[in-house]
Amino acid sequence: MLSSAADLPEFLRAEILATLAGASWRRYPEPPADLRARIAAHYGVAAANVLPTRGCREAVELAFAWAVRAGAPHGVTAVALPRPSWFGFVDIAERAGIAWSAYDVAATPDVDRIPVLCTPNSPTGHVVDDADLARLCANDAIPTVVDCTYDDLADRPVLPGVRRLLTGRGVFCVSLAKSTGLAGARLGVLLAAADVVAEIEELADPFALDAFQVAALATLFSDAGRRAWQDMIGRVRTARAQCVDHVRALLPCGIVGPAVGNVVYGRFGDCRGTHLADIVEATGATVFPQERVLRFSVGGTAVAALAALRQHGPRGECG
Repeated sequence: MLSSAADLPEFLRAEILATLAGASWRRYPEPPADLRARIAAHYGVAAANVLPTRGCREAVELAFAWAVRAGAPHGVTAVALPRPSWFGFVDIAERAGIAWSAYDVAATPDVDRIPVLCTPNSPTGHVVDDADLARLCANDAIPTVVDCTYDDLADRPVLPGVRRLLTGRGVFCVSLAKSTGLAGARLGVLLAAADVVAEIEELADPFALDAFQVAALATLFSDAGRRAWQDMIGRVRTARAQCVDHVRALLPCGIVGPAVGNVVYGRFGDCRGTHLADIVEATGATVFPQERVLRFSVGGTAVAALAALRQHGPRGECG
């Protein structure tokens, strides 16, 4: 299963555990009064634009439920899902009884459905055009749901400038799993206009976050936590670039697709004498034989294994 590319620094892990140890476990957890303001400051928005969630999935679930209600007066209650993309979109829609249809991820969805965007998209790496994103999010009638799971690690992230996109009915669903070393904590954030957040919060569990999640969020959005987080992002980007360089050398007959988050995708041809099997063994890559694609998460172990493999012998010949 895909996860964070690096572990949270030990001093932050210790701080989370210390906060958890000092919490009252017999009461429902109460987040620090300034937690939303601290999260908001990170994204350059107001506290009223922020709703912490149990992972990005809950943010998407809430966004879907609200979007269908908001779109109903305009006769729009179906969602348009990108293909290929995250399998969870279909699961969430069907569990909620929401009608859906698919559109090619490289295209712009029709306006007769609620657009669901994933940027950058996994597994294609497609990034939604800035102008298209702004136009869809500015719509005052039809909501737009944007999954930003891999945005932290994108080459041109959307979230640092998200404030300008919160003028209409756009809802941004943020994962705090891929870049933080906290995938096991299941943390997410929903960002939207203040009135939209207020409406969505009415649909949410009033005590959605447990004590561990509250402690993890408070630590991550502290000054020290944010500094460590940015350092982790830089290290993941460096490791990703190194992995891409090694795979290109080891699979000269293949094509390394756009890097997405902490994941590298490679499409291989009919290669003879290359290190395909060795790459899979060294990185724990998943292989999709029909599509001729391999996928693996980056990290220090993958970089070292690929570097050693690259030194093992000359490039193979391609068929």
